[in-house]
Formats: sequence, structure tokens, C-alpha cells
Amino acid sequence: MAEYLVFLMPGLVGILSMRRTGRERETVRSMVGVMLHEPSYTRGFFENEVMGVYVSFVALEGSSCDCMPVWNEDRSVALFLTGENFAERSAIEGLARRGHVFNPLDASYLVHLYEELSDEFVGV
Repeated sequence: MAEYLVFLMPGLVGILSMRRTGRERETVRSMVGVMLHEPSYTRGFFENEVMGVYVSFVALEGSSCDCMPVWNEDRSVALFLTGENFAERSAIEGLARRGHVFNPLDASYLVHLYEELSDEFVGV
């Protein structure tokens, strides 16, 4: 079993590990620094040392990915995403009617779809 999972996607980097070296924060910040090359980009960091999660992102400021991480109401589910977000208005309206609280102008509705659909979320 791998002791360390490092991921790098366009705009998203991270380390997931229960066996930490103490260099995870520095490594992730260095990785995302390489992607931050235009003044119109913004970046953010999420770290949970207890869980061994270190994630950082770069996004075009004001884009649908600029809201990361996206949380549900009780902060038990988080989402990091890269790429385009093409929301179906009916899905967003349905979530709001069912009491979910989110910004309908960004990708924050996605975490609530996951709450409702669980593993089927990826097929939507």
C-alpha cells in the first residue's frame, strides 16, 4: 500500500498521506507556485494535518473554481474541482427548494448534489 499519494491536475495539487515527513505544506505550496504565473489567477490552500490532507489550487479569479474548497453546511464534505462547470438550472433550483444553502453562481452546488446522490454523483 502506498504511503503517499501525490496528485497534480490542471490547477489542483495535493498530497494525501498518513505518514507525514513534515515537508508536505512546503511541497504543496511550491507545486502550486509553479502554476501561478498570471496576475489574473488566484490560489488557495486547504490543510488538515490530522487527516494528512494538503491541497492547493490555482484558478482564474472570478471563475467557477475560485470558490474552493466548497463545503456543505456542516463542513463534513469538501470538494476541490478544476475545469469548467456547466450547471443545469433545474438541478440548482431543486437543491435550493430542498433546503441546501449555496451560491448558485459558482460550483458550490456540486457538493450538495454529492450529498443527495452519493456515488451516483459522478454519473450526473
